[in-house]
Amino acid sequence: MGEEGQKEEKGKKKKKKKKKKKKKKKKNNSHGLRYRQFNRTMSEKKGHNNSSNINNNDRSHFHHLVNWHPREH
Repeated sequence: MGEEGQKEEKGKKKKKKKKKKKKKKKKNNSHGLRYRQFNRTMSEKKGHNNSSNINNNDRSHFHHLVNWHPREH
């Protein structure tokens, strides 16, 4: 009887362990403030309507990325 009691106590101790949830870091802050606009537009492209605003933002904030053609240079 004594051994069974010890086994039950060990089992209870294992059940008490809970996995800690890792906090997700915001990707916008990882690169710095400079890339925040770009990350926001990319997230909107994945399916959050505003299709007209995205093109305007890309042209205004990233003119060098939109109009960059290495073959022409």
